[in-house]
Amino acid sequence: MKSEIDIEQLYQKFGGMVYRRCMKIMQDHHSALDAMQDVFTQLLLKKKSITNDGMASLLYQMATNTSLNMLRHRKVRADFQENQIKDSDENHVLTNSLEELTINLNLIGSIVKEFPARSCEVAIYHYVDGYTLDEVADLMKISKSTVRRALKDLKESLSHWEKI
Repeated sequence: MKSEIDIEQLYQKFGGMVYRRCMKIMQDHHSALDAMQDVFTQLLLKKKSITNDGMASLLYQMATNTSLNMLRHRKVRADFQENQIKDSDENHVLTNSLEELTINLNLIGSIVKEFPARSCEVAIYHYVDGYTLDEVADLMKISKSTVRRALKDLKESLSHWEKI
């Protein structure tokens, strides 16, 4: 028989790990807190169908996916804001910092949006977290050749971004 998981206990035990993971990807304290809250909200909503087995691994993967999704949504919001600014006559003068922020968010969002979440996850595990190909394959339950192929495809596709 399945016992129901205790979200509060999991939050106390794994909250720091989830926050650090989100922070590593999001690079922003407030966004990382939002992502962490989303992870535990998802867990709360699905707690009847989740077991305590491999909870750290599950939460780590949920934090990764939630953070990547938030980056994608940030790109959509940045595009919307850019269109709003362009459409507004009274806002035609922007500061350099806002322009830089919009350009950076658009670039990151464009890159992340073009690739499947799984490919982005492979890249983050390998390049950001420093996992080996074998470790990424084990963590994601895919073959080493799939990891290698995903990284190769990403490198080839991203080569045109370096020219921008």
